Amino acid sequence: MLAAVRLATVLVLAGFALFIAFDHARRYPQDLPWTPLDLTAPIGWATGGKLLALGKHPGQCRALLSAAGISATPLPDFDAGPGCRVTDAVRVANVGLPLDHSLVMTCPLAAAMTVWTRHVVIRSVRERGLTATGLADLGSLNCRRIAGTARLSEHAHANAVDIAAIRIGRDHPLSVARDFGSEGPRGATLAALHAGACRLFGTVLGPNYNRAHRDHFHLDMAAWNACR
Repeated sequence: MLAAVRLATVLVLAGFALFIAFDHARRYPQDLPWTPLDLTAPIGWATGGKLLALGKHPGQCRALLSAAGISATPLPDFDAGPGCRVTDAVRVANVGLPLDHSLVMTCPLAAAMTVWTRHVVIRSVRERGLTATGLADLGSLNCRRIAGTARLSEHAHANAVDIAAIRIGRDHPLSVARDFGSEGPRGATLAALHAGACRLFGTVLGPNYNRAHRDHFHLDMAAWNACR
């Protein structure tokens, strides 16, 4: 009798757990690695992995950008210099907010930028009662090596972008060089932007990493993960 009661209890608890799991999956599909990626959906536990996986699905990536309303011009694969092969690239001037320049970047990077801009940048700035109006970029494609090493930078493959500031209408921009690490709402907002980026990009480097990054966030879609 006791064994039967225990078995019934286990079955009830298992059924309840399954109900909770299915209900969570229905309400928060972005948390599950096997559900389709949607660049307009809130960031979930699986969003970063899905963005990194887009490198294997260039057609799907471009379709996702289009569905999110991002105007991206597909580019043929090309060599930007010795060893600097660029594949699956698009040209974009707006990733949910206008960039300072029309940039060449890999499609997965453009997709990650779109998610970061819409669900981290715009919302974090709005919480301060302000409106983000643009991204001050320092470029993306640059056929060069990582400083002090023989290894090519992700910039060499258009797989990285540097962001120096968030433009705030007529107000002073949120500047990484001036405001990151400062006390008050500006420093807190930039800290939130950095933390949000770490959920989406392969590598995020900022002023806490080294002096070379004292004035910008380096965001890339490298396969390894680093948040500094």
